[in-house]
Amino acid sequence: MIRIIGDVHGLMSQYLDLISPVEYSVQLGDMGLDYSEIAHLGKSHVFIPGNHDNYNHLPDFSLRDFGEYRLGGIEFFYIRGAYSIDQNLRTEGVDWWRNEELSYGLACVCYDQYVVAKPKIILSHDCPTRVLPYVAHNSALLFRSTTNQLMEACFEVWEPDLWIFGHHHRTMVQKIGKTIFLCLDELHYIDFDGNPGNWRI
Repeated sequence: MIRIIGDVHGLMSQYLDLISPVEYSVQLGDMGLDYSEIAHLGKSHVFIPGNHDNYNHLPDFSLRDFGEYRLGGIEFFYIRGAYSIDQNLRTEGVDWWRNEELSYGLACVCYDQYVVAKPKIILSHDCPTRVLPYVAHNSALLFRSTTNQLMEACFEVWEPDLWIFGHHHRTMVQKIGKTIFLCLDELHYIDFDGNPGNWRI
């Protein structure tokens, strides 16, 4: 079993409380900008960087751009990043990083790997374009970013059984095609045993 956790945004003591009872966990991005409180964590508790993470100082236990990963006997495909709609209010290198989304070249490589992998489970920070209307709080959040479009292209070629993501600060379940999309709010979590139909919030 692994515990899958939504955005943390620097609330490290609450995050540590969430992972303390479990052997394995994956956090879905926007962990925070200062990782000193969690620097002792190893590869049993990993996170997928989002758009509010410090790309100058990502810790060793963070997952990188994208790919297949196995944790606690559960295999999944992960994709990092998202677009910050508030980037004009942020300072580059302090609380915003230009590489918060994959470059076009990396997005193409990600797509190619996804097509080959045909994963059953996707963990990511953001979601495909078609999912945005179910999670967007306002029209500004319907902006189609590079990340959304990459994930949409992936979904069009292969529908996984389960896609879990964060970023949108709400908890939502929506089935589209054969895929169950699950969005986790800040510090919300599920315990997941690897069976796409068997999880609990």
